[in-house]
Order: sequence, then structure tokens, then C-alpha cells
Amino acid sequence: MTSKGIGIIRADSGKAWNTFIGLPYRFYRKNPNWVPPLLMDQKVLLNPAKHPFYRHAESRFFLALLDGKPAGRIAAILDHKHNEVHAEKTGFFGFFECINDR
Repeated sequence: MTSKGIGIIRADSGKAWNTFIGLPYRFYRKNPNWVPPLLMDQKVLLNPAKHPFYRHAESRFFLALLDGKPAGRIAAILDHKHNEVHAEKTGFFGFFECINDR
């Protein structure tokens, strides 16, 4: 994570995965109104090997980098059960966080 400019990387394992999970804690740690979710719960919620949601869904996690440093995150989510029940081909986005920088 050292290149200059804006970049996007997958955050599916290792350091990038931990950064994805920890990003809101870094962004909002000084906000007195933020009630952080339990970190261990977030690790289960976002882990396809541990959470039952992923029996019928899949996700890809991405980090936005600005000058090599994490500046945002987003998840792309495909819920096959939703699409089956609603006869749709719909994808979803979630877990969006970013720095305040246009």
C-alpha cells in the first residue's frame, strides 16, 4: 500500500482484510456519538466461512487508497436468495466508509 495517487485493491485476506474491518474504528474514533460495533462480531459478519448469510450470497471487499493509505472501503454483495425470491438480477453495495475528500 505505498503507491501515489488514487487506487483500489481487493481486501479479501491478510492485512487488507484487517484494514477493511478496522477502517471505521479509525475514521470515527474521535466522534463522541459513534458507538463502535464489537470487532469480533464484525469479523464474523464479514467472513464468508463463518457467517450463514454466505450460504446463499457472496461478497467482494475493496479498499480505496489515497497515496498508498486507506481512504475508504466498500463491499459489493450478490444475494442469490434475494434474486431468486424476487426474480431479479440485483447486486448491492454496503459497508461504505470514506474520508471527507471529494
